Amino acid sequence: MTAVAAFSLSTSLAAGFLAAPAQAAAPVVEVAGVRASPGSYSGPCPASVTFSADVAVRGAPTVRYRWVRGDGTRGPVTTVKAGAKVVRLKERRTFSGTARGWQAVQVLSPVKLTSRRADFSVSCEGQKDIQGRKPSTGDRRGPKASAHVTVDGYSGPCTAPGRTLSFSGTFRVSRVPAAVSYRWVDSDGGAMDRQDLWFAAKDSPQRSVGVSRTFLASASGTRWIEILDRDGRVLDTSNRAPYSVTCTPTPVPATASVTGLKVTPAAFQGPCTAPVDVTFTADIAASKPTVVTYEWRRGDGTRVPGRWEFKDAGDLTRTVSLPWKTAPKGTSFPFDLTYRWRWADGGTWQQETVTITGPSAQRLLHSWYTSRSQAGRIFVDVLSPAQVRSEATEYSLTCDGRPPAPNTGGNVLSVTDPRITPSSHTGACPVNLKATATITVSAPTSQPVEYAWVFDNGTSSPVEKIDFPAGGPLTKTAVWDSWRAIKSSGPVTGYLEILSPNRAASDPVSYSVTCT
Repeated sequence: MTAVAAFSLSTSLAAGFLAAPAQAAAPVVEVAGVRASPGSYSGPCPASVTFSADVAVRGAPTVRYRWVRGDGTRGPVTTVKAGAKVVRLKERRTFSGTARGWQAVQVLSPVKLTSRRADFSVSCEGQKDIQGRKPSTGDRRGPKASAHVTVDGYSGPCTAPGRTLSFSGTFRVSRVPAAVSYRWVDSDGGAMDRQDLWFAAKDSPQRSVGVSRTFLASASGTRWIEILDRDGRVLDTSNRAPYSVTCTPTPVPATASVTGLKVTPAAFQGPCTAPVDVTFTADIAASKPTVVTYEWRRGDGTRVPGRWEFKDAGDLTRTVSLPWKTAPKGTSFPFDLTYRWRWADGGTWQQETVTITGPSAQRLLHSWYTSRSQAGRIFVDVLSPAQVRSEATEYSLTCDGRPPAPNTGGNVLSVTDPRITPSSHTGACPVNLKATATITVSAPTSQPVEYAWVFDNGTSSPVEKIDFPAGGPLTKTAVWDSWRAIKSSGPVTGYLEILSPNRAASDPVSYSVTCT
């Protein structure tokens, strides 16, 4: 696998790293004791049946569930806290007529499962079962009505104007036309105003209604619907829909301030035949750990970006500085700026030149390719018209999951005196060419120095190796002479590039071949 690294510079750079989190154990949910109470009922209606189940959770803070029923309907999705103790789940249903069926708990998260069923039967006096229902005296007096309520919970910020939950109720009447009076009731606030609902002869026997409540603080409770007669007495009650609102603290954004801005020296008197060193400093303070990005701005339009990461809550101040060399007397735009990329381990890239056309920031870019993992620090040396060294930035490249191996030997310090012989040829072809360069290392190397010649016509030499063993010289000449030119080419420019144990390159050198 081949990785590419690219770095740009105004005056300073930074890099960061992320670590993969450890994988947690999968949560476990167990549901037991599913029952209906009473499981079998016979007597006057309406009648209530309470369904309950015990749930135990390991490895998760909450469990989301709902009740599912044999008639295909489902209860509201509810979230409850889970812990070391067993949690009991309950749902109460009211039946105004003969019914039979089952209910079960369906867990939605942290895992998905459905419990065993709890069977029940309700036999209302004077009514037949569902196989052949006989109208009761109440049916003859008017239509029956029933209601069911659903609502979702919420966890998150409750900043003004607050968080609103919507409650949905569904009415079903035994026949149309019909008039139904009802009211919403909340365990945290009691009964609300009475409302009337009319089902015309052409309407569906099922109708939905809704109501909402806005929360500015955490709260929990239940809400249900009561069906009323003309005198306000309760005829029937819907299920109790539990709700839970957990208002989390609103994160306070981090802030930063700048104080103590100064320049040293604030005034200068003396000869201006050479660059004058000027240093700008400022104190940055953050309100909490965060990353602060900033930019130095000068009156001549120059802008230099910067970045600092505050990691420790106990140390939230940082003094930043910007060194600057004023141009020598007589310098005017445009002018050529020469520079060289350098590595902290001693490696150097070839000298480069950029034309500065005006008083603004100039971005320098360097890219290279690698087939192995590596890490290091890189910076820029400005050579002329004044000598300036940038701050260093760190980089780390991991190929195929193999981290960079530490280098226990010496590094390449320089690649000098690049030559191609003959540098210019006119005559019969093919002609033998030879490329040479001098490689200097800091100490005997623990692995061979790998290098290759690279040319601007898209060609390159094979990767060659040269050893610097203990007790031997620290300077050697790399020679590539298995090279023949069979046709005219040129001028062609190339350089010797060090691939390992660190990065380095020679200055460019050119050759030309003219075949007659």
